[in-house]
Amino acid sequence: MTETLEKNAGSRTSTAQWRQARIIELLDDALTGRDVARVKSFITPDCEIVFPGFSGTGHAGVDDMYRMIDQLFTSVPTKSFDLWIHGETAVNVHGKLFGQMTDGPSIDNARYTDTFVFDADGRISEWRVFNDVALLLLK
Repeated sequence: MTETLEKNAGSRTSTAQWRQARIIELLDDALTGRDVARVKSFITPDCEIVFPGFSGTGHAGVDDMYRMIDQLFTSVPTKSFDLWIHGETAVNVHGKLFGQMTDGPSIDNARYTDTFVFDADGRISEWRVFNDVALLLLK
């Protein structure tokens, strides 16, 4: 992936914002496609992963995250990417989640905000998720 990004040096695809957005989109594709090895390739070995009711670290945290997802959802929820806010090393993405919880409720249009912090090599070192799913768990 880095080679492809380097080939585009000097174009709009060489900007940090474009690279970060592309990595997040590829991460989401890998996540929903259950490509665990690919999900792990986008994060640092010590990446902090925090979801409502869950926290994990690094590659083992990805495995734990999938176990959590499997307990809560019939499949990995899909999402819309409605708003991107870029900083120098972090990106906040806001949108809606769509899916079905294992105990029945739909999570269509559940709001979320994901925060991704990138290291100097362009890998995700912090992955923080905030969403309305926690509210559904309280009901």
